[in-house]
Parts: sequence; structure tokens; C-alpha cells
Amino acid sequence: MSDTNNNNNNHHHHNNNNKNFKLAVHFAQLGNDSAIEGDFIDAVKYYSKAIDYCPENHCYFGFYLNRALCLIKMDFFYLALPDTNQAVRLSSKNYKCYYIRSRILRKLKHYELAQNDLKMALNFRPTCKIIREESERIIERNEREFRLFNEKLKTYNLNDKTYYKIKVNFHLIKAQDLPTNIWNYNGIRVENIRFDAPIKLLKEYFSLFGNVEHIKRTYGYHNDKYQNQNQNQSSSSPSIFIYYYNPVTPMFTIAYFQGKIFEELCRLDEQNQQYKSLRLYFAPTDHQIELKYHRPNHPSTTTQECYFWRTTFCHLKERCPKFHLQPCKNIDAQIWMFK
Repeated sequence: MSDTNNNNNNHHHHNNNNKNFKLAVHFAQLGNDSAIEGDFIDAVKYYSKAIDYCPENHCYFGFYLNRALCLIKMDFFYLALPDTNQAVRLSSKNYKCYYIRSRILRKLKHYELAQNDLKMALNFRPTCKIIREESERIIERNEREFRLFNEKLKTYNLNDKTYYKIKVNFHLIKAQDLPTNIWNYNGIRVENIRFDAPIKLLKEYFSLFGNVEHIKRTYGYHNDKYQNQNQNQSSSSPSIFIYYYNPVTPMFTIAYFQGKIFEELCRLDEQNQQYKSLRLYFAPTDHQIELKYHRPNHPSTTTQECYFWRTTFCHLKERCPKFHLQPCKNIDAQIWMFK
């Protein structure tokens, strides 16, 4: 009796899977028709239904890939990336998955990751001219960017020691992690520093890309109120301001230290007993009075970057016509902006 029930259940489950798969194919075809007509919003809707109906153990990578292509057509690259990740997971030897994901990564300025995907695509399709040419373009672009950046460095008034330090340690950072310093701040603010970190130790760490002019410690905005230095220091959150002699050293310093954890520097979260990672922002020095005490005006240099993405928060998100560069998220947020 028991075996009969099991057979009936298996048969019922098999029938449901077949029915669902037919529905998935039906919606995928509607998605294809919509995409051909240029109606990418409806196409995304239909591909999503196809994915929902498709049995998990028979999920077709093409549904995710086609939805990603429609999202790319609408410039929603951040939304398309998870779909290509899923397509790669479902079909790890399909060159199209890697090639399309490389296009998204290139748009998001993750050139090294894009290059890695193109290498994988070439492994499975070594004769593909389009993939090879795209790979060569990225390599050439990276080399050109490096040359241009070297030339740009020379336009700043960098002393020999600073230029030497940047040149020697250039390999420690990736070009895509460099934030732009559109207001030419000469300083940085570092959060999540432990209150008893010696100034000497801070200088040793933060002079990697240029000599430190001055370091000062202040107890800043934390837990929705300002902490006073006279309060219990173990629970306070000091901000460290580090001033340099030029606007280039802060860019490299942020790119290298952002998100890193050093036990001798970082504050310990008493709740979970884990060290908090460093968070760095551009900051004006005491000499940059015009930037220090009020919201700065838009920079005089032409920029296509979103001011609110760089400071507090951009409510337009993907609809914003300005650039949202990942390394520049909240990078210009000053303490007084959150009062």
C-alpha cells in the first residue's frame, strides 16, 4: 500500500514538473517575442515568470541570460549582473554566459573581472573573433589608462618623495578602486579607529602614498549623537583626520585602506567581538577654509558625477542621469552633513 502511494506521489510530482516546465517555456517565448519587438519591460516580466515556473532542477540558464540582456538594453547593469552570475552557475562551460557578464563588468568599470571572464569565454570558444578583439581592447584600455594617469600625476605639484612613494606602491591598488577627488581635498577622515591608536602608528600606516602633514583626533558623530571625549572612551567612536600636502595622496590612501581591517588600528565591536573595518572619506584640511564649514558648491571642473551619490544619498538611484561610481559612494560625506 505504501509503495503504491509513493508511486502515485512521484507520478503526480512528475506531472506537475512537466506542466510547470511547459508554462516556463510558454512565458519564455512571450519574453522572446517582446524582446524582438523592443518591449524590454514586458520581456523581463515574462522571463521572470518563466524562471518562477521552471522546476529548480531543470532551470534553464538561457532564461536568466535573456533577462540579463533585456536589463542591459535598459542600462540596468547592476540588476543584470546577478542574472549572469546565475547563468554561469547553471552552465559553467557556456562561453556566452562569460562574454555577456564581461560586458556588464566592463560597464561597471570592473575591468580586471571583465578580462577574467573574457579569458574563460576564449577557453571555450578560442576561435571567436569578437571575444578576442574585446579582450585586446580591455588590455589596451588598461595600459592607456595607466599611461594617462602617470601623465596626470605629473600635472600635480607633487614633491619628489610623494611621487616616488606613489610610483613604488602603485601596484598595491587597482585603478578601478581609485575615487575621483573632484574638490581636490588634501585630507581624509578615517572612521572605526580605536581611541588609543598611537599617532606614531597612524603615521606609519597612512604615509604609504605620501608624507603626512598633520594628524588630529576628534570624537565625532556616532550612534545618532555626538560623543564627548570625556565620556567612556571605550564606547566612543573617534574620527581621525589626516592631512597631506596634495590631493593625490588621499585618493591612493582611500583606495588602499578602504574596508581593510588591522587589529592594532581598528575599533572592536563589543557586541559581536569583531573588529570593524576602516571607512575613509575625503576631508578638507585646516587650510582649505572654503571647503571646511559649509556644503561645498559644485566643483568648477566639468564632471558628470552625481553630487548626492558622493555625499549623502541619491534618491533617483538607477534613474539618475549622473554617474554613480562605486569607489565614490559617500566619499565626500562630511560629519556636519548628518547633524
